[in-house]
Amino acid sequence: MDELTLGHLLEGKGKDQLIVIESTKTVSEAMAQLASRKILSAPVVLLRDHEDQNDSDDDMGFERFPNGSATPIGFVDAGSLLGVFLDACPPNVDQIAELSELDNAALLGDLLKSAAERVSKMKVINAIAADGGLLRLDSKLVGPKGFGLSLRRLINTCFTSTLSDLVHHRVAVTDPDGSVSHIVSQSDIVRFFLKNEDTFGNMKDMNVSELRLGTKSVFTLPGGTPTFVAFMTLHSQKRTAAGVIDSDGKLIGNLSKSDLRGLSPENFSLLTRPLSVYFCMDSTPNGKENDVSGSSTHQPESPVSPKEQLRSNSLNFDKQKRQVFTARDTDTLESVLDAIISNRLHRLYVVDDDFRPTAVITLTDIIRLFANY
Repeated sequence: MDELTLGHLLEGKGKDQLIVIESTKTVSEAMAQLASRKILSAPVVLLRDHEDQNDSDDDMGFERFPNGSATPIGFVDAGSLLGVFLDACPPNVDQIAELSELDNAALLGDLLKSAAERVSKMKVINAIAADGGLLRLDSKLVGPKGFGLSLRRLINTCFTSTLSDLVHHRVAVTDPDGSVSHIVSQSDIVRFFLKNEDTFGNMKDMNVSELRLGTKSVFTLPGGTPTFVAFMTLHSQKRTAAGVIDSDGKLIGNLSKSDLRGLSPENFSLLTRPLSVYFCMDSTPNGKENDVSGSSTHQPESPVSPKEQLRSNSLNFDKQKRQVFTARDTDTLESVLDAIISNRLHRLYVVDDDFRPTAVITLTDIIRLFANY
């Protein structure tokens, strides 16, 4: 990976249709903007026209780009925006979860409405996510094949950390004048690995068990958990996702901020439903969705991995199906990457013969594996 560069990655990725959110927007406006575009996150920029204003941005210590029209200051995503609303709710969700379904929905609805009113005018700068980074490139890093930063250095600098558990899930690449030119996500890097077999070395045919790939401790939630309570749990415990299980401990779904795609304050009432019901509600009509950069993509109606080793479990809730993609310890690294990229996943659960989760493989796990190769 020392000979491969950021330029090679960007060449294969294509040009992003960039969407940015102005720092003067409110939390509600930012959430509505993400929902309208069916995207999960976007860079926040401080416009030059606003830099001299006496606003909450001015005393935050951001480095300005004097030659640019906008200064990128970070990312917001659906999870961080929802977190602002969750923080505004009273801390009694455990009691709510024990109420009857009717009372539960009514009380949760009131809490969500109250929280929305509290933060409706709060600036989006208060919801900057911790998992997005900025990469400012000097002209000396631009080589004959594009951006000359090595792929290994890009990963070690922006996408992995040996000092803490905090990693960047996406990075905004800026020109020397400060303009955002590209957005690189973890998915982009893993997709690049899959397309360039030279990056595998002798790992290509090694299986999950041999590589010790994934985290053995799998955080799970029951399928009957109210969705609002589930997101509150993830937020309070600073977790990015949870496996959803049925009464027998079998995996029936995955909850993450990807499930917030298309959600806005106007349809927060959906969060009062149990997870097993919420999963069946399609917030992306016609299966169309966008990636973080705003470029259009299409979600297959019935995505199936071309590798026979990878399987899916179709579960029926109210006559609607939700596929859960899984792997086994014997599946190869190549088949795992293929399943993740083909089906636009951020994580893949490893299950036993009874479909109980035994480990979870994330994009971070895969990037760290390649970085240490």
